[in-house]
Amino acid sequence: MSSFLWGLLKAKEVQLSLGVAATMMLWGAGGVYLLEKPANEGITHFSDAVWWAIVTTTTVGYGDISPVTLGGRLIAVVLMFTGIGLIGSITASIAGHFTYVLSDRKKTGNPSEKENRIRNRMLESAHDDLDRIESLSPEEYRSFLRLIDTLRSEGEDPQPKSVEPLQHSKEG
Repeated sequence: MSSFLWGLLKAKEVQLSLGVAATMMLWGAGGVYLLEKPANEGITHFSDAVWWAIVTTTTVGYGDISPVTLGGRLIAVVLMFTGIGLIGSITASIAGHFTYVLSDRKKTGNPSEKENRIRNRMLESAHDDLDRIESLSPEEYRSFLRLIDTLRSEGEDPQPKSVEPLQHSKEG
């Protein structure tokens, strides 16, 4: 199972919504089975009542089974109203989880291709400067140190920290 789906199923809001939905459907199925079985040809087994409760709660309403007693119709009304709320709640929980996962991915940094290219150019520049470190001017040396600091602190702080240049002796 994907980490996204597993995370969704572990979310308390989704678990609560699914639990309430299952409870309501079983309550509705039990009530309709007891009230409708003697009077309704469409409900001969408990599984027929469960099917009807699922179809009613999800507001699909195929019409293959419909209650004929007053008690069965009242249960249907309760399932219809709670079904609208529960489906909305589950949908909102899924949307919230999508938003959380997507914003978390942005924060944890799956770098874009452009960011990778920039970082690679910075690394190449640092490598080139390192190869000729003895011949760098003081300004080039300070720039090199800022580049190294930027690469080192990437992900910690969006602003590079200021670095005091080291006193570098050009003695060989």
